[in-house]
Amino acid sequence: MFTPAKLAAQPHRLAQQARERFVRAMDRAVLALGNKLQLHLSALVSSGKFASGADARQALDTADAYRREREQWVGRISQRWQALLTRGPGSGLSQAGALGLVDDEVVERKIIASRMAAAVADAAGSDYNDLRLRIQALEQVSEWGRDEVLSPDTLMHLVVQAWTDGGLTRPMWALVQAPAMELLSASMAQAYRQANEFLVAQGVMAEIDMKSRVRRADGGAGVGAQAERTAPMPPEQGAYADTVQGGVGW
Repeated sequence: MFTPAKLAAQPHRLAQQARERFVRAMDRAVLALGNKLQLHLSALVSSGKFASGADARQALDTADAYRREREQWVGRISQRWQALLTRGPGSGLSQAGALGLVDDEVVERKIIASRMAAAVADAAGSDYNDLRLRIQALEQVSEWGRDEVLSPDTLMHLVVQAWTDGGLTRPMWALVQAPAMELLSASMAQAYRQANEFLVAQGVMAEIDMKSRVRRADGGAGVGAQAERTAPMPPEQGAYADTVQGGVGW
Protein backbone atom coordinates (compact mmCIF):
# COMPACT_ATOMS: atom_id res chain seq x y z
CA MET A 1 0.00 0.00 0.00
CA PHE A 2 2.69 2.49 0.98
CA THR A 3 6.28 2.74 -0.25
CA PRO A 4 8.41 2.95 2.95
CA ALA A 5 11.32 4.73 1.27
CA LYS A 6 9.09 7.61 0.17
CA LEU A 7 6.67 7.70 3.08
CA ALA A 8 8.88 9.84 5.31
CA ALA A 9 6.12 11.83 6.98
CA GLN A 10 3.57 10.38 9.39
CA PRO A 11 0.39 9.15 7.67
CA HIS A 12 -1.89 11.63 9.44
CA ARG A 13 0.42 14.50 8.51
CA LEU A 14 0.36 13.45 4.86
CA ALA A 15 -3.42 13.38 4.92
CA GLN A 16 -3.50 16.87 6.42
CA GLN A 17 -1.04 18.15 3.82
CA ALA A 18 -3.33 16.83 1.08
CA ARG A 19 -6.23 18.69 2.71
CA GLU A 20 -4.22 21.92 2.93
CA ARG A 21 -3.29 21.73 -0.74
CA PHE A 22 -6.90 21.04 -1.68
CA VAL A 23 -8.22 23.97 0.36
CA ARG A 24 -5.66 26.36 -1.13
CA ALA A 25 -6.68 25.32 -4.63
CA MET A 26 -10.38 25.73 -3.90
CA ASP A 27 -9.82 29.06 -2.16
CA ARG A 28 -8.48 30.35 -5.47
CA ALA A 29 -11.47 28.83 -7.24
CA VAL A 30 -13.93 30.57 -4.91
CA LEU A 31 -12.27 33.92 -5.60
CA ALA A 32 -12.60 33.23 -9.33
CA LEU A 33 -16.21 32.24 -8.74
CA GLY A 34 -17.01 35.62 -7.23
CA ASN A 35 -15.78 37.37 -10.37
CA LYS A 36 -17.40 34.89 -12.77
CA LEU A 37 -20.84 35.35 -11.28
CA GLN A 38 -20.53 39.14 -11.39
CA LEU A 39 -19.69 38.99 -15.10
CA HIS A 40 -22.50 36.52 -15.72
CA LEU A 41 -25.12 38.73 -14.07
CA SER A 42 -23.88 41.84 -15.85
CA ALA A 43 -24.12 40.06 -19.21
CA LEU A 44 -27.60 38.75 -18.33
CA VAL A 45 -28.90 42.21 -17.50
CA SER A 46 -27.27 43.76 -20.58
CA SER A 47 -28.79 41.13 -22.88
CA GLY A 48 -32.33 42.35 -22.18
CA LYS A 49 -33.65 38.90 -23.10
CA PHE A 50 -36.41 38.28 -20.61
CA ALA A 51 -39.76 36.58 -20.93
CA SER A 52 -41.50 39.15 -18.79
CA GLY A 53 -41.03 42.35 -16.84
CA ALA A 54 -40.94 40.31 -13.66
CA ASP A 55 -37.99 38.30 -14.99
CA ALA A 56 -36.16 41.50 -15.90
CA ARG A 57 -36.77 42.93 -12.42
CA GLN A 58 -35.50 39.72 -10.81
CA ALA A 59 -32.32 39.87 -12.85
CA LEU A 60 -31.74 43.55 -12.00
CA ASP A 61 -32.40 42.95 -8.30
CA THR A 62 -30.05 39.96 -8.29
CA ALA A 63 -27.25 41.86 -10.02
CA ASP A 64 -27.59 44.81 -7.60
CA ALA A 65 -27.75 42.61 -4.50
CA TYR A 66 -24.82 40.46 -5.61
CA ARG A 67 -22.70 43.51 -6.39
CA ARG A 68 -23.19 44.68 -2.81
CA GLU A 69 -22.75 41.28 -1.20
CA ARG A 70 -20.10 39.62 -3.38
CA GLU A 71 -17.03 40.28 -1.25
CA GLN A 72 -18.81 39.31 1.96
CA TRP A 73 -20.14 36.11 0.38
CA VAL A 74 -16.71 35.03 -0.83
CA GLY A 75 -15.22 36.02 2.51
CA ARG A 76 -17.72 33.94 4.49
CA ILE A 77 -17.00 30.87 2.39
CA SER A 78 -13.24 31.24 2.78
CA GLN A 79 -13.39 31.96 6.51
CA ARG A 80 -15.60 28.97 7.29
CA TRP A 81 -13.60 26.77 4.91
CA GLN A 82 -10.35 27.61 6.72
CA ALA A 83 -12.02 27.08 10.10
CA LEU A 84 -13.05 23.58 9.06
CA LEU A 85 -9.51 22.81 7.96
CA THR A 86 -8.17 23.94 11.32
CA ARG A 87 -10.79 22.28 13.50
CA GLY A 88 -11.17 19.14 11.45
CA PRO A 89 -14.17 16.89 10.73
CA GLY A 90 -16.97 16.96 13.27
CA SER A 91 -16.85 20.68 14.05
CA GLY A 92 -20.34 21.17 12.59
CA LEU A 93 -19.49 24.51 10.97
CA SER A 94 -20.97 23.68 7.58
CA GLN A 95 -24.12 22.07 9.04
CA ALA A 96 -23.98 19.67 6.09
CA GLY A 97 -25.34 16.80 8.14
CA ALA A 98 -27.09 18.63 10.96
CA LEU A 99 -30.17 16.97 12.37
CA GLY A 100 -33.12 18.33 14.30
CA LEU A 101 -36.12 20.52 13.65
CA VAL A 102 -35.49 22.86 10.73
CA ASP A 103 -37.69 25.17 8.68
CA ASP A 104 -38.52 24.69 5.01
CA GLU A 105 -35.86 27.17 3.87
CA VAL A 106 -33.10 25.17 5.54
CA VAL A 107 -34.44 21.94 4.06
CA GLU A 108 -34.47 23.43 0.57
CA ARG A 109 -30.94 24.74 1.05
CA LYS A 110 -29.71 21.30 2.04
CA ILE A 111 -31.43 19.69 -0.93
CA ILE A 112 -29.76 21.98 -3.46
CA ALA A 113 -26.34 21.70 -1.81
CA SER A 114 -26.57 17.89 -1.78
CA ARG A 115 -27.47 17.79 -5.45
CA MET A 116 -24.65 20.15 -6.30
CA ALA A 117 -22.26 17.88 -4.39
CA ALA A 118 -23.50 14.84 -6.28
CA ALA A 119 -22.87 16.63 -9.59
CA VAL A 120 -19.34 17.59 -8.49
CA ALA A 121 -18.52 14.03 -7.41
CA ASP A 122 -19.81 12.71 -10.71
CA ALA A 123 -17.66 15.18 -12.65
CA ALA A 124 -14.57 14.25 -10.64
CA GLY A 125 -15.07 10.55 -11.36
CA SER A 126 -12.45 8.14 -10.08
CA ASP A 127 -10.20 10.93 -8.79
CA TYR A 128 -12.69 11.65 -6.00
CA ASN A 129 -13.13 8.01 -5.00
CA ASP A 130 -9.39 7.32 -5.21
CA LEU A 131 -8.64 10.21 -2.89
CA ARG A 132 -11.23 8.92 -0.42
CA LEU A 133 -9.51 5.54 -0.39
CA ARG A 134 -6.04 7.04 0.05
CA ILE A 135 -7.06 9.34 2.91
CA GLN A 136 -9.00 6.58 4.64
CA ALA A 137 -6.01 4.28 4.33
CA LEU A 138 -3.65 6.89 5.77
CA GLU A 139 -5.93 7.61 8.72
CA GLN A 140 -7.20 4.05 9.14
CA VAL A 141 -10.88 4.99 9.03
CA SER A 142 -13.74 3.41 7.09
CA GLU A 143 -15.62 6.65 6.36
CA TRP A 144 -14.95 10.38 6.30
CA GLY A 145 -16.27 12.37 9.23
CA ARG A 146 -18.88 15.07 8.99
CA ASP A 147 -17.52 18.37 7.63
CA GLU A 148 -14.58 16.69 5.91
CA VAL A 149 -13.07 19.47 3.78
CA LEU A 150 -12.31 17.04 0.96
CA SER A 151 -15.96 16.10 0.58
CA PRO A 152 -17.91 18.00 -2.08
CA ASP A 153 -20.87 18.04 0.33
CA THR A 154 -18.94 20.29 2.68
CA LEU A 155 -17.99 23.01 0.22
CA MET A 156 -21.36 23.00 -1.53
CA HIS A 157 -23.15 23.50 1.79
CA LEU A 158 -20.77 26.32 2.68
CA VAL A 159 -21.38 28.03 -0.66
CA VAL A 160 -25.18 27.86 -0.39
CA GLN A 161 -25.32 28.68 3.33
CA ALA A 162 -23.03 31.69 2.91
CA TRP A 163 -25.26 32.88 0.06
CA THR A 164 -28.46 32.85 2.09
CA ASP A 165 -26.73 34.13 5.25
CA GLY A 166 -25.98 37.32 3.34
CA GLY A 167 -29.61 37.89 2.44
CA LEU A 168 -29.32 36.58 -1.13
CA THR A 169 -32.31 34.43 -2.03
CA ARG A 170 -32.94 31.09 -3.68
CA PRO A 171 -34.52 32.67 -6.80
CA MET A 172 -31.36 34.78 -7.07
CA TRP A 173 -29.20 31.66 -6.83
CA ALA A 174 -31.18 30.07 -9.67
CA LEU A 175 -29.80 32.78 -11.98
CA VAL A 176 -26.16 31.95 -11.21
CA GLN A 177 -26.18 28.25 -10.41
CA ALA A 178 -25.28 27.04 -13.92
CA PRO A 179 -22.04 29.09 -14.21
CA ALA A 180 -21.25 28.40 -10.55
CA MET A 181 -21.49 24.65 -11.08
CA GLU A 182 -19.42 24.85 -14.25
CA LEU A 183 -16.53 26.47 -12.39
CA LEU A 184 -16.82 24.50 -9.14
CA SER A 185 -17.06 21.12 -10.88
CA ALA A 186 -13.99 21.76 -13.03
CA SER A 187 -11.98 23.23 -10.15
CA MET A 188 -12.78 20.43 -7.70
CA ALA A 189 -12.02 17.75 -10.30
CA GLN A 190 -8.60 19.32 -10.85
CA ALA A 191 -8.00 19.69 -7.11
CA TYR A 192 -8.83 16.02 -6.52
CA ARG A 193 -6.47 14.98 -9.28
CA GLN A 194 -3.65 17.11 -7.86
CA ALA A 195 -4.22 15.79 -4.33
CA ASN A 196 -3.95 12.24 -5.64
CA GLU A 197 -0.77 13.09 -7.52
CA PHE A 198 0.72 14.55 -4.34
CA LEU A 199 -0.05 11.44 -2.29
CA VAL A 200 1.19 9.06 -4.98
CA ALA A 201 4.45 11.04 -5.14
CA GLN A 202 4.77 10.46 -1.39
CA GLY A 203 4.37 6.71 -1.87
CA VAL A 204 0.71 6.39 -0.92
CA MET A 205 -1.14 3.71 -2.88
CA ALA A 206 0.41 4.23 -6.29
CA GLU A 207 -2.18 1.81 -7.64
CA ILE A 208 -5.71 1.20 -6.42
CA ASP A 209 -7.19 -2.16 -7.32
CA MET A 210 -10.62 -2.38 -8.87
CA LYS A 211 -11.94 -4.46 -5.96
CA SER A 212 -11.55 -1.47 -3.64
CA ARG A 213 -13.42 0.77 -6.07
CA VAL A 214 -16.19 -1.80 -6.48
CA ARG A 215 -16.56 -2.21 -2.72
CA ARG A 216 -16.85 1.56 -2.37
CA ALA A 217 -19.53 1.75 -5.06
CA ASP A 218 -21.47 -1.25 -3.74
CA GLY A 219 -21.41 0.20 -0.24
CA GLY A 220 -23.38 3.21 -1.46
CA ALA A 221 -20.99 5.65 0.26
CA GLY A 222 -20.64 7.93 -2.76
CA VAL A 223 -21.99 11.46 -2.61
CA GLY A 224 -24.23 10.91 -5.60
CA ALA A 225 -25.88 7.82 -4.17
CA GLN A 226 -26.41 9.49 -0.82
CA ALA A 227 -27.98 12.58 -2.37
CA GLU A 228 -30.39 10.50 -4.44
CA ARG A 229 -31.50 8.60 -1.34
CA THR A 230 -31.90 11.55 1.01
CA ALA A 231 -32.94 14.55 -1.10
CA PRO A 232 -36.59 14.64 -2.22
CA MET A 233 -37.43 16.48 -5.42
CA PRO A 234 -38.38 20.07 -4.58
CA PRO A 235 -41.44 21.70 -6.13
CA GLU A 236 -41.22 23.90 -9.21
CA GLN A 237 -39.63 27.22 -8.34
CA GLY A 238 -40.89 29.61 -11.00
CA ALA A 239 -39.55 31.08 -14.21
CA TYR A 240 -35.88 30.41 -13.58
CA ALA A 241 -35.97 26.60 -13.44
CA ASP A 242 -34.82 26.37 -17.04
CA THR A 243 -31.59 28.25 -16.27
CA VAL A 244 -30.22 25.39 -14.14
CA GLN A 245 -28.18 22.62 -15.70
CA GLY A 246 -28.10 18.96 -14.81
CA GLY A 247 -31.24 18.79 -12.70
CA VAL A 248 -29.60 20.15 -9.59
CA GLY A 249 -31.60 23.37 -9.26
CA TRP A 250 -33.86 24.57 -6.46
